[in-house]
Amino acid sequence: DCDPVFWSERHRGYILTSYEQVSNAFRDPALSAAAPMKSFRQRLGDERREAMARALSLLDGWMLMNDPPQHARLREPVRRSFGPQVARSLIPRIEAQVDRLLDNLEDGDDLVDTFAHPLPAMVICDLLGIDEKDRAFLSGWTKAFAKLVYGASSKDEGYVDIVSRAGNE
Repeated sequence: DCDPVFWSERHRGYILTSYEQVSNAFRDPALSAAAPMKSFRQRLGDERREAMARALSLLDGWMLMNDPPQHARLREPVRRSFGPQVARSLIPRIEAQVDRLLDNLEDGDDLVDTFAHPLPAMVICDLLGIDEKDRAFLSGWTKAFAKLVYGASSKDEGYVDIVSRAGNE
């Protein structure tokens, strides 16, 4: 049992654990999706900013990294593609992916690595029509980019090199 809002030292941020709190946060104009990236850019030195320019430029176009009205403008072209009817049509494919992942699960496997991470990636690849042969590349690129997005404030300096390489492959 935990509080609906609590500070996480690991993530250096607040964690919201209830639908009501998340819903309220999404409606609160004082909270910003763009502020963390702005702050991150300000902390970068010129050399690191230049090395990460392509990745930062890509992030500028992400809905998740923008506040309204920019967020709504970026969201509108894809909104219908991810509506309830499309989501319902994916149920058989998602169930098949879940069954396949569970069938391959072995004792001692890390549930996050073998189930929680691959499942959304598989569903997204199916939804976008990405061929099986391209999924390994996409997986590597996604891991590198996630290291930038979610590990950008870590002490690990290696993410700049990983993301720079991923953008050039």
